[in-house]
Amino acid sequence: MLFFCCQCTTQWVDILQGLAANDFPDIQYRGVFILASMMAADKEVAYRIVNSNLMELLMAVSKLEEPDRTASTKMAEQALKQAEEWNLIRSVAPM
Repeated sequence: MLFFCCQCTTQWVDILQGLAANDFPDIQYRGVFILASMMAADKEVAYRIVNSNLMELLMAVSKLEEPDRTASTKMAEQALKQAEEWNLIRSVAPM
């Protein structure tokens, strides 16, 4: 009897969410790097990311203060900056 330990999905948002929210810093970095690359590549793709729950995830990762997540934090900030450059979001000045 064969058991499969994983399911295939066609939902790219779910896959990227799993990577970017991963407990392992290296895997999280890879997920956020992919998101930042996708956002830089095409405005329509960036629009889809901004209008999904991945946007909230990028904002959360950009605020992480754990030393082992510095690379992920910087990459998330880069992705958010790209969204701002595409005029998909506006920056809010800190109070």
